Amino acid sequence: MDDRGRVKLTDFGVAYRAGDTRLTQVGYAVGTPGYIAPEIMDGEDPTELSDIYAVGATARALLAHQPEELPPSLLEFVNRATSPNPSHRPRSASAALKILTGRREGRESTGAERRVSATRDIRKKSAEKREDSGWYAGQALRVVNGLVAGWLGYLGAGLILDGAEALGVAAGFGVLGYLLPRLAALGVIVALAVALFRSQQTGLGFATLLPAVGGVWVAAGSMSRGVGRLPLGPLLAIPLAAYGLGAGLPILLGTLMRPLGAAFSAAAGALSLVVFDLAFGDGVIPYLGLDLGTLPVALGPVDLLRTGEILVQNNPQLSLLAALWAVMAGVISLAEWFGQWALGLVLAAGGGALGYALEVSATREALSEALTSLGLAAIMYVVVKYLWSRVDG
Repeated sequence: MDDRGRVKLTDFGVAYRAGDTRLTQVGYAVGTPGYIAPEIMDGEDPTELSDIYAVGATARALLAHQPEELPPSLLEFVNRATSPNPSHRPRSASAALKILTGRREGRESTGAERRVSATRDIRKKSAEKREDSGWYAGQALRVVNGLVAGWLGYLGAGLILDGAEALGVAAGFGVLGYLLPRLAALGVIVALAVALFRSQQTGLGFATLLPAVGGVWVAAGSMSRGVGRLPLGPLLAIPLAAYGLGAGLPILLGTLMRPLGAAFSAAAGALSLVVFDLAFGDGVIPYLGLDLGTLPVALGPVDLLRTGEILVQNNPQLSLLAALWAVMAGVISLAEWFGQWALGLVLAAGGGALGYALEVSATREALSEALTSLGLAAIMYVVVKYLWSRVDG
């Protein structure tokens, strides 16, 4: 077997062409015991059926140590090819192939069989394509997670270290975020909480709840392969919103994750965006237009939880934003799964626009911001899908 997996038959030392004069004496046979057809041992002249026997004996030797049960067609081929009676063996190589593929000798396949075979081939190719897409999506999740881990590592290290050391920390977290996503996520969250507390930018409340909530999220991510490979995905809402693309997070997560993981990650992204603006921003929530003010950094854990509960109760748009993002991400993911991404985009973008207009956005400026962000994200999604189809095709 060569380095490309191709099997090559060699060693024709005792082979001869039909009709040639045999150099061995009558009653003698040249060859390897166990691979010589019985009729040759009896002194008869070899035929193509002797070659069939040799192939069957070789297959039997190769399959002797297989731990799993052999397919019925393969087992039938080995048994018939190594039959002591030459008339029981396949008459030719094509006849042997028919046995291996489950077809009988001397019988042409019917139209129904050809349709079944074609359907089977299509399903096999579709499964292979889904498997390839899943591998690429997994790699994309890891890459994105590494980028987010590096970004958070740089932000945290920049609070207590100089530029060069902060870059080194960011590079380390970035590599770890790609190789071990969940471990890197937990480490970068704890490190960020410590850096914020030491730099006196947060009180004990944030320094305690940030790693606690992050630990619960990372642990829950083990139930979803997508979340497990991109546990820092919800935090992408922060830099995306800064560049006017926050509404595109549900589309991104829906493209890369299964429906359930995408929905939960998108909802967590909306909450991450709200918490960031309340704690470190100006208190005006993007896409909502609500000015909730900023939270005092000195709040303790209990007071912080009570304040958050009051804000959610008094401002139902906060929960509606998380629910809207979750639905959009789930719709995109389902459409990707069934190969109907264009329909999924129309439903998600259209439903998202209606959701912002009717329930979520409190001001005209916030609605315009949300629709612009959603439109840009949808255009980018279409462009990427088109380019990917060109490469894949």
